[in-house]
Amino acid sequence: MTDQDKTTYKIGWQAYNSSDPSSVAGEYWTYKDSSITKGYPILGLMATYSGGGYTVELGTDKTEALKRIAELKDNRWIDKYTRAVIVEFVIYNTNLNMFAVSMSTIEFLPTGGAFPNYQVRVFRLDRYIGAYTFFTLACEIVTVLFVIFFLVKEIRVMKKQGVKPYFKEFWNVVEFVTICISIGTIVMFFYRLFISISLQSEFSSNLHKFVNFQYAVYWDELFMYLVAIIIFVNNLKFLRLLRFNKRMGMLGQTIKYAGNQMAMFVLAFSVIFMAYAQLCYLVFGRILMDYSSIITCLETLFSMMLNKFDYQALEQASPFWAPLVFFSFTIIVTMVLINMFLTLIIEAFGAVKYNLDRQKNDYEIVEFMMSKLTDFFGTTAKKDKPMTQFSYNEEGQIDGNADVLKCRVETIVGRLENYLEMKPGNKEYWNTLQKMKTTGRRRIITSEY
Repeated sequence: MTDQDKTTYKIGWQAYNSSDPSSVAGEYWTYKDSSITKGYPILGLMATYSGGGYTVELGTDKTEALKRIAELKDNRWIDKYTRAVIVEFVIYNTNLNMFAVSMSTIEFLPTGGAFPNYQVRVFRLDRYIGAYTFFTLACEIVTVLFVIFFLVKEIRVMKKQGVKPYFKEFWNVVEFVTICISIGTIVMFFYRLFISISLQSEFSSNLHKFVNFQYAVYWDELFMYLVAIIIFVNNLKFLRLLRFNKRMGMLGQTIKYAGNQMAMFVLAFSVIFMAYAQLCYLVFGRILMDYSSIITCLETLFSMMLNKFDYQALEQASPFWAPLVFFSFTIIVTMVLINMFLTLIIEAFGAVKYNLDRQKNDYEIVEFMMSKLTDFFGTTAKKDKPMTQFSYNEEGQIDGNADVLKCRVETIVGRLENYLEMKPGNKEYWNTLQKMKTTGRRRIITSEY
């Protein structure tokens, strides 16, 4: 991108002398900066290219387009010094109100060969067309109101708890980040709307002139990325509701229990995995496309962990290194490290399951939702079940409540005192003790609440 040729030439790439009045620069052989083409950097397979270059507009007429292509071919517009040819066009589907921006790139290496790549991005420039116009607008307004409501709510919570205690809670941080991203998304939405109006105005002024939609496409993609992040985080927030159930909360407790050991394992795994990625890049990167960069090496090695690989291509590239790298990676990473990871998870899960009673289970989710609904509609919520008093049971027969139990205990204590004070000749107490000895087993039970 930094070593592009920006020289102006005459037709046929002949040298152009600006001081010579007879020298005329070719229209298609004059470099145009990105500020003129309104283009942005384009990511290819081999390199990244700036938005500028030597451009040709083919127009909307087929005959005129073929005439210009023939002129370029006759004057060798594409020659051995051409690094890349980028073809852009925009089509519009009136039935769906959708624009499709196509960008096809063909890269030519100095060593020979052509490497094609294409990108097709579909987006809607004007959202307020069709039967759902007012519904779409209403949903957007409600979304903005919800964001403002939660923003005010979190500010109040932050003032009540304090800044430092507020950010110590994980879910508070998640809520704060979500609101910040939502505000950024709203700002981006209005900026994208401004871009759409500008492009429509430019396109309407000249229907036969090419209008570059690349800028609008990039902002639309960035907007959708932020929306995707917001939806993803809000779906994860449903895990917070699962804390009301012990067993559903075992996931978070398992990860928390294995956190320290997992951190050390991830560090060791990253070092070993990156070492193999660099090894594959240096050994196979010059021959195989799947190992042509560090990123593609990481992707290929992850696929190899999932038993998706092409061993024959490795063996053809390097008969010596292929079995050495492949089998060592399979044994060390796939067999040893992955099984160690599963062992840590299983051990943590077993410990959490054993200590399941230590987890919080303040409410069941159904009872919690029902209580919230009854509070919302103003009806009487179900009261907590009162604590059941202790009862005394003799031979499986309920014998009174806690007051009766108290009297029985006092009677037993009194009889014991009398037993200590009685004389050997007192037959009444001896008969009573004998009766208690032969009576069925007594036990005190408590009922749950």
